[in-house]
Amino acid sequence: MTASHLISGKNGEDIARKFLLAKGYDILDENWRFEKAEIDLIAFFERKLIFIEVKTRSAIGFGQPETFVDKKKQKCYN
Repeated sequence: MTASHLISGKNGEDIARKFLLAKGYDILDENWRFEKAEIDLIAFFERKLIFIEVKTRSAIGFGQPETFVDKKKQKCYN
């Protein structure tokens, strides 16, 4: 049985992918991994390569999604 938070996260990524496709983004890859790092979506739009971290939350009590991509996680991709 799959944990509910994993199902919720996958659903969030599906919604994000469909939203971006509808806006004209080209999705180049999903769940891309390198060593311990993982990027949910890699897209191309208006001549820019965009790395997308999707955060699915059931309530704001957990905090704003952007606070979960801290400097340590950003540095992981530099």
